[in-house]
Amino acid sequence: MDISVQLRLRELASAGAAARGVLDRAGLDYCCEGNLTLAEACEGNATPIGPVVMELRTILPETTGDLSDDGLSKVLDRVLVECHPRTTRLLAEAAASAHALAALEPEARALAAAFASLASHVSKQMREEEETLYVRIRSLADARMGRGPYPAPPFRTVHEHGDRLREGHRRTHDHIRQVRQQLALLGEAAMGDVRARVEEALGSLTEQMHLENNELLPRASDLEPNGYSA
Repeated sequence: MDISVQLRLRELASAGAAARGVLDRAGLDYCCEGNLTLAEACEGNATPIGPVVMELRTILPETTGDLSDDGLSKVLDRVLVECHPRTTRLLAEAAASAHALAALEPEARALAAAFASLASHVSKQMREEEETLYVRIRSLADARMGRGPYPAPPFRTVHEHGDRLREGHRRTHDHIRQVRQQLALLGEAAMGDVRARVEEALGSLTEQMHLENNELLPRASDLEPNGYSA
């Protein structure tokens, strides 16, 4: 992959977990700011761009997992069949670990509370997505493949659902920041199993939001028939 400072964050994030790790360490929000170029994101975040480019050039030749040629249904299946169940499981495991730590270490109660709020918010949003947005996306994808008629105009189109999804993701980022602040305040008390479980859950959640924002919604929006868009 030819690394250019004009590549968009979503393109880099779609190159695989190693590339997402570089962006995470640089503090670049590829989930909700995926349309920014690498140059724009680094400038806006006051992040030196040189080391980021060098690290990406080091790891990307061995990176796999680019979804650029995948169909909409395949991306949707990955979100629903792989990402949602994995994120749900990891959030529950991390919440249980944080709760157990709080029972032993009173200073960990704020972490447990912050993580419980995050898990509750994400659980509610995923349930709403599965019951509304993804049902419509599946119908649109099937219609494009000739497996049924285009669905009737809904109460909300993919475009409108997408706006709600992105707003939900912005609130998710607020929750994540609160969790990370509590982790930092705990220091050694949050080392080991709890920190590892929390970071694993946050990583899964970040990957899921990237797929939804930067892979799924743009493809699905293009399938809305004329006159249905917001």
